[in-house]
Amino acid sequence: MVDPDVLRKIVVRRAELNELEEQLAKQLDQVRTEQEELAVAERVLARMAEQFAAAAVAPAEMQVAGRAVLLVPHRGPGMAQDVLPPDYQRILAVVRDTGGPVSTRQVGEELGLRDRVGRNRALEVVLTADLFDAETAAAYGWINRALPADRLDDHVDRVAENIAALPDGVIEAAKRSLPADDFREGLLRENDAWVSTFSLPAAQHLISGGLQNGAQTPAGERDLEALMRSVAAR
Repeated sequence: MVDPDVLRKIVVRRAELNELEEQLAKQLDQVRTEQEELAVAERVLARMAEQFAAAAVAPAEMQVAGRAVLLVPHRGPGMAQDVLPPDYQRILAVVRDTGGPVSTRQVGEELGLRDRVGRNRALEVVLTADLFDAETAAAYGWINRALPADRLDDHVDRVAENIAALPDGVIEAAKRSLPADDFREGLLRENDAWVSTFSLPAAQHLISGGLQNGAQTPAGERDLEALMRSVAAR
């Protein structure tokens, strides 16, 4: 007969080893992620070194959105950081103020890259209920860019080809460095705000008046803003 105490020790030890295995697996994932990030950083630094070497004689110009812009100027004696473009100065400030190692995600969050529209413009969008053209949406950071119809296909093809040509692991590393926003809390706040106004007399007037005036018809949907404003004015 097997000693029950021995069996108990085996079960306990197996549980300990399972827990250790899980911890080591997580550490291994973290190590692999950091290795991929370092590999991307090495490639970026190598590419930057090539660009700097090619521009060793004088700062070169390049085209961005059809405009000539100057690359980061070469470093020289007594040169201060204010010679850098504003975005570069902000990045340096983030790194300096952190006082230690800083990740790409931290820099992005500090620069506000995850909330390009901002609260003031978001309030403008919500409270005015205006229609926004593509140029304004691009200026607000709502969309990446606005292009004429005859240039759209060429631009999309170029972007798709450039992304498809990236080495393995680069896209995944970029997505990990710039994770998608978590909208759950915002959606809950939005739902609470909507529920709090839905039972108000003004909301009932807008809903019933909008339906009576064709808010859910093709013609009404094509000019919904004007339709609802006419209902609200009554």
